[in-house]
Amino acid sequence: DDVELILKIKTLLHIKGYTIAGARKFLQSGAEIKKEVNIPDQVGTRQKLHRIKSELLDLYKQLEEKK
Repeated sequence: DDVELILKIKTLLHIKGYTIAGARKFLQSGAEIKKEVNIPDQVGTRQKLHRIKSELLDLYKQLEEKK
């Protein structure tokens, strides 16, 4: 039960974007978390975007050095 609660809290905070107070109210209301289709892996997506940003900054620096 505790693991399921932790997973619900994680979903509310990280995927649904709730605040801690909002997640607390949601859980106290007894409502169920709606499963959305095609929820992207936000952690994986964030890591990919960070890597792309780093690569673009490196390219920008290289171009600036050639001026």
